[in-house]
Amino acid sequence: MGTVVPEYIFVDKNKISYYSRSNKLIYSYVFRREINGEPFVLRDQKNKQIMIGITIPQTGELYLFDSKGYYPMESGIGGNTPLI
Repeated sequence: MGTVVPEYIFVDKNKISYYSRSNKLIYSYVFRREINGEPFVLRDQKNKQIMIGITIPQTGELYLFDSKGYYPMESGIGGNTPLI
């Protein structure tokens, strides 16, 4: 993530998979629930970091993924609307 080289991110039912340009699996993550919404991109201008976000509306959970995979956050972060 964050380079000019194309990468591939797939979301299917309850799984997200991230592949490099050469079709190498970089990471995958299986959620406890099915993903109903679309993934979104977050850009941290301060740290020049790009992350993929997934929300689970039923539980108010927010998951973030950086170039290395799941990005753990402090507990208590959640909501019931899409993050912008």
